[in-house]
Amino acid sequence: MDVLHHTTRSDQITPDDHLNDDNLPEGLWHRLRSDPLHAPQHLAVAAVDHWGHQARDYANRVRRDAPGATNEQAQQITLIDNKTNDLAG
Repeated sequence: MDVLHHTTRSDQITPDDHLNDDNLPEGLWHRLRSDPLHAPQHLAVAAVDHWGHQARDYANRVRRDAPGATNEQAQQITLIDNKTNDLAG
């Protein structure tokens, strides 16, 4: 099957198939169904809306705690924090 040219009619997919509609941001399911070609963009915008402020706050904390860190060093701090959280969780 050619993935680039394969289309699925949106009226064949229901929220009950794969997703719990109650957990989606308002209007996202409608945008995904009405414009499936741009689904990645809709999902990305929803993710930024949902988690963007947490990412900004975390980046600010890293910069506050390590003010002289380069971008690469800040990335390493983030990777270490994520690994530590994964091990603790």
